Amino acid sequence: MSYQKHINKLIKFILDDQQPDGSFLSLSSADKEFKVFRTYRTTFTTSLIISLLSQLPKNPAIETALKKGTDYLLAQKSPQWSWNYWDKDGNEAKINPYPDDLDDTFCALIALSHAARAHIDGKAFSMITQMLIRCESAPGGPYKTWLVASDQARQWSDVDIAVNCNIAYFLKRERISLRGLDEYIEHAIELGKLSSRYYPSPYPIIFYLSRYYTGKYVPLLVALLEKKASHELDEALRITSLLNLGVSPHKIQSAVAELSKQIPQARPFCIDPSKNNRIMYNGSKALTAAHMCLALFLYEEKTTKKQDAAFSTEEMELVSAVRKKATDRISRLPSELKNSVISLLDTTAKSDLRHEIMLLPYWWNVSLGRKTDRTCAVLGVINLFGWIAYRIYDDMLDSHLRSGKFSDVLPIANILHTEILIMFQEAVPKKYWSIFTEIMKKLEYANFWEQRYCRLQVTENKISLKRLPHFGDLSIIADKSMGHALGPITLSHMDKSEQTVAMTKKFFSHYLIARQLNDDAHDWKNDLEKGCITPVNCLLLKDWKKSHRGTQLNLANDMKKLEKLFWNKTITSVSRDIFKHITTARAILTAINPLSNPFYLHALLDPLESAAQKALTERQKILDFVDSYKK
Repeated sequence: MSYQKHINKLIKFILDDQQPDGSFLSLSSADKEFKVFRTYRTTFTTSLIISLLSQLPKNPAIETALKKGTDYLLAQKSPQWSWNYWDKDGNEAKINPYPDDLDDTFCALIALSHAARAHIDGKAFSMITQMLIRCESAPGGPYKTWLVASDQARQWSDVDIAVNCNIAYFLKRERISLRGLDEYIEHAIELGKLSSRYYPSPYPIIFYLSRYYTGKYVPLLVALLEKKASHELDEALRITSLLNLGVSPHKIQSAVAELSKQIPQARPFCIDPSKNNRIMYNGSKALTAAHMCLALFLYEEKTTKKQDAAFSTEEMELVSAVRKKATDRISRLPSELKNSVISLLDTTAKSDLRHEIMLLPYWWNVSLGRKTDRTCAVLGVINLFGWIAYRIYDDMLDSHLRSGKFSDVLPIANILHTEILIMFQEAVPKKYWSIFTEIMKKLEYANFWEQRYCRLQVTENKISLKRLPHFGDLSIIADKSMGHALGPITLSHMDKSEQTVAMTKKFFSHYLIARQLNDDAHDWKNDLEKGCITPVNCLLLKDWKKSHRGTQLNLANDMKKLEKLFWNKTITSVSRDIFKHITTARAILTAINPLSNPFYLHALLDPLESAAQKALTERQKILDFVDSYKK
């Protein structure tokens, strides 16, 4: 069922509510039904609605509303790039004044980052950074809510989970991660402390989190959202959060259908400043409608799968066949174990938006000009099982086999690895079985080499730099991931062309190196804090040794300098290496004679090239941020 008509009605409802100055009115009431209320302007409601509208497909009416809304928000900001809850010209700002605060500030910044990003320039970012430093409760977060003078700091010193979630989301959109902030938020999720003095329920907080959080506590957040909410605003927040967190849209189909029948009403979204010692609730019909609209749109998008529009019917049929075969292979496991495996299969499949894991053998087969047969589906299942199994093994190795941590998932990895071997031997003629053995031997040697030479002891935040590994031509990191190319390499062998086999291995070697460098460039800081040395942070550490003439690194004291060095020098070298390997991979595709349709394979390289280019483009902005934070 399509909800486009409902979405269009809600959009009209929202746009009709926008005021001539671009703002949206707020209602304030002492009762949650808003039977008696007063009306006023806040920057907060306008910021939220603009950020929600900006995530919908654009049309002239929406574009006009976004322009009016962002103009209003820009007119409301202080010279220091902060915002107040109240409209600066409203009576409330005079009668019941409050300081500017980080919640309203970062809600406004999020709206601008969605709808008018060009306004947040280097000068603005410098001010935003200084504002965060002023409100630090600890270096790198979390942050206090209120922007007040130092002599008032004790009175306005609270640290709030909702406020910090909005700060974290804005920074993530800017490709910035702060360890203290992330740890505070993860700890709050782990302990279930998702309540705020500024919000009447956990739904807004979980919604804020769901926009960016992909960490290990996603299942905890999903569990908090199992029960249907009591009204259409919270239900819309619940549905959007579940979709953001990766829950299958089919599991909430009935909830979405029910939501589409509701008429948006003013419901409590946040807590207003109290009046006569009574709790006052902020709500808005337009805000409720905007959240309903986004929930329906996201559901529509995920069920119609716009990303699948580029996929052929044959591809989508193969994805379904792979999922079915994978489920059938583990159907005889004990129910509890089977359910755990199915959960991992679902999570992996949902995170693979381009279906690369399941479709890679098919894409290679089509590129060779061969007809699709059952071998492609079987190799797709093998790749899916292998991806999960080696992700578990890799996590174990990265955690230095800490006792007990992986006791529940290790059997799953072992079962899937056994299935891989059995399925490969069932699907592939015996003369090609050695392909599997050859790839696995190199893969395990790469794991062995990494554990021996790429693990440094972190003691009291200190790392010795006396012995750093030499990665050479980086083929070792390609070998570690070459299991991903098992399907294409096998199909090339079956094509009976030694040249094609050699070129296939070379292509995937360069592709996997570029892919790993891209991943390592994003994760260099987390890897370093765990003592895991990658080609990227190894290059950074060697640059550090040259410039600082030291053999020891203090992560607590030197991280800001490292960040600056990374963005000043290392990222340029890493991006250059990524471009080099992508260029070589493209040249290899051109040289493979039987390759009749290389489109699919070039599409593997495009996102890596774009990511490296984006990192270079944003380099100066992040350097400005690091410089400002240092001051």
